[in-house]
Amino acid sequence: MKTLKPTIKRDLKAIDDATNLFLNEETIYEVSINDANLSGLKLKDIKLSDSTVSKSDFSRIFCEKLEIIDCEFKSCDFSGSQFPSSNWHITSIDSSRMCGADFQNSGLKNVTIKNSKLEIVNFRFSILENIIFEDCMIDDLDFYNSKLKNIEFIGCTIDNVNFANAFMKNIDLSNSKLSNIKGAGCLKGITISYEQLIQLAPYLASELGLKIK
Repeated sequence: MKTLKPTIKRDLKAIDDATNLFLNEETIYEVSINDANLSGLKLKDIKLSDSTVSKSDFSRIFCEKLEIIDCEFKSCDFSGSQFPSSNWHITSIDSSRMCGADFQNSGLKNVTIKNSKLEIVNFRFSILENIIFEDCMIDDLDFYNSKLKNIEFIGCTIDNVNFANAFMKNIDLSNSKLSNIKGAGCLKGITISYEQLIQLAPYLASELGLKIK
């Protein structure tokens, strides 16, 4: 599966004081942010586009209705971050920590997340389309009541994923290691390998109320 990739200019404006920028500007574009500490900030209605962000700390940030377009994030910390009702379009996230990140009620389209750790990440009530998770460590990914289309997991280790009440189309888990899956009644539209099916059989039987003798 192919997703659109960010197309970003080379001559971006380097930002020395990212905190001041995010606190005072609603629209930020064509900037390069490196080694910024935005931890704990409370923001709303910020738009960031055509930019690169690296080695920056977004932990425990709260930013409602954030809009990200054509951006690259590398080696960033999103631990405990909250982005309710946000939109992420044509974005790549690489080598980052996303433990406890909250994207509830958000929209993500043409997003690639690779070489990253996702633990207790909330995508509940969100819409995700054309998404690739590649070479990620995943433990407890929650897609409850979400709409998912064209999602691929490549080379990931997935300890737990929840698809309960989700609407899904073209979801491919077959190229990753999968330990547990929830939402057995909503698995139409998912591709898994035969080996995964055998491994997950006890969990699926339990959710479906099957008794095995």
